[in-house]
Amino acid sequence: MKMPHSAHDKAIIERLIQQIPAEHQNGGDQRIKWNQYGRVRLLGLAKRGLTTLPPEVGKLEGLEKLYLAGNQLTHLPAELGQLSQLRSLSLMGNPLG
Repeated sequence: MKMPHSAHDKAIIERLIQQIPAEHQNGGDQRIKWNQYGRVRLLGLAKRGLTTLPPEVGKLEGLEKLYLAGNQLTHLPAELGQLSQLRSLSLMGNPLG
């Protein structure tokens, strides 16, 4: 039996999507997949013009795959280290320092 989407995860995703610049709202990659417990398991935001990643992303406890290639990220929040389920992270094409 599938659980409803976690309100906690939905709020984090909504805040993250609000950071996407207007000129990138309709382009790039935007995928969100949920696990059977209602938690985000895949987040794909490649080529969306993101310049920052909020620390709250580290609270997406079910996140297994995070795709952020082709954005404008210059650093990543330390909170990403809290993602104990993370198995795949794509960051190619970001000007990380």
